[in-house]
Amino acid sequence: MEEKKEERLEFRGGSFFAVLPLILFVVVCIMLFVVFKVFEMEGLCMGGILVLIIGSLFAELGLLLEGSCQRNDIGDDEHAGADPAGSRHLC
Repeated sequence: MEEKKEERLEFRGGSFFAVLPLILFVVVCIMLFVVFKVFEMEGLCMGGILVLIIGSLFAELGLLLEGSCQRNDIGDDEHAGADPAGSRHLC
């Protein structure tokens, strides 16, 4: 039987950088609500998206690229006779 190895998303800088997006989001919320007195949901969404982008920069790329380059086997029946060289795989 094939043994699966446990894959974990690791961050540069350890566990602090894994929690950094959450800390930054709380700071963005405090800045929006308390300092600028902005009570709009669009501001929270913008802050959350920016914090996720910043947090993703600290993630190790190995697991992210490996997960994005896996072949999707859904719908192989209709492409059973297709040329493998003609398929579009990025990795």
